[in-house]
Amino acid sequence: MSDGHTSSVIAQCINLCAGYVRKRHKDSSNPGLLFRLLEVRQALGPITYNLFSGKLTGVIGDNGAGKSTFLKALASSLPIMSGQLLCEEEPASIIELGSPRSQWITGRQYVEDYFELSALMRILKQSPQELAHEAEKFAAIGAAYDQPLATYSTGMRARVLFAAAFAGSTPYVLLDEILAVGDAAFTAKCWRLIMQKLDKGMAGFLVTHDWSSVLRLCTHCLWLDKGQLRLSGNPKHVVSQYLHQEQPSDSPLLHSLSLKEYHYNEHSRNLSLLFAYTDIVDIPLQVAVSIEDVGQGRGWQNVAMTEFQPLKQRDSYQFELQLEPISLAKGSYEVCLFIKAMDPALAIGRTYSWYTGSSFMLSIDTASTYFLSGMCDSVVE
Repeated sequence: MSDGHTSSVIAQCINLCAGYVRKRHKDSSNPGLLFRLLEVRQALGPITYNLFSGKLTGVIGDNGAGKSTFLKALASSLPIMSGQLLCEEEPASIIELGSPRSQWITGRQYVEDYFELSALMRILKQSPQELAHEAEKFAAIGAAYDQPLATYSTGMRARVLFAAAFAGSTPYVLLDEILAVGDAAFTAKCWRLIMQKLDKGMAGFLVTHDWSSVLRLCTHCLWLDKGQLRLSGNPKHVVSQYLHQEQPSDSPLLHSLSLKEYHYNEHSRNLSLLFAYTDIVDIPLQVAVSIEDVGQGRGWQNVAMTEFQPLKQRDSYQFELQLEPISLAKGSYEVCLFIKAMDPALAIGRTYSWYTGSSFMLSIDTASTYFLSGMCDSVVE
């Protein structure tokens, strides 16, 4: 994907505020005749943001934070109260399966209606019939494509909507949790298509509660809270701040934990990790570790994961972990540590991992079999 500094701006939000039309409260006063019965309640904004070509921006937040409202404003399905939304073309929206003229029309008829309407709002480089055929092929629901929508499962509806929205070309796309209801194979198929189109310059917004998808796929992240833009920036930083908005009340199991040394033997493929800490709770603990490859905008992969095992001190304020033989290519990884009390009644645990912003970096150089210094930040509770 091209760099954001040289990419063109696909859409601009400038102090964008949007809201809902609702029945006016009986105590409201407005002398205008047209506004005596209805009013617009602001639910979003102001938001200022530039979406660049080739970039996917994640949008996270609690329920009711304004995530779907933001996408609906971008899709022009909610009134913009103030500010500006600047874009040359209308986006393809995968917010929900629209309002078909009847639940008894077929999937094919729905898709044809979708493209007939799209032709009025967007510049289509193919005919609606050609796009409908492309959508049918991608949805891959067989004979059900000519069956009434009323007979569709939620997953089948998601397939049809995604296939319709991504047929042909579009400058940018709005995604709102629609892939959460699909099966794993189809979801992977969709993400492959999204990445291919991003490489060709398409941009998009992804609204989701699955923040791991944001870390895997997005190059930027917005955190919305009560309709306001609370934080914007690097996905890892924003997700970490979002997950830590409420600090856990339990006592820390380890204080000032750090990765002191690590060693990877390329011949035996053994990895040893030596951790140091300043204090430990006076209860038996279990520990597990994972080695993960997390790359901004390029994906995530769990390379290795151990079972929980009793934490054994090597000497004062240190403990060592040996992983089963694993193959690690030259490069950077993240060590994630999971600690819990052995007595389940205590119900306390602690995670040091990439999504909490407290993981440990691991740099593998297969040409070396000597101990290396662990470059990481100490975690101070």
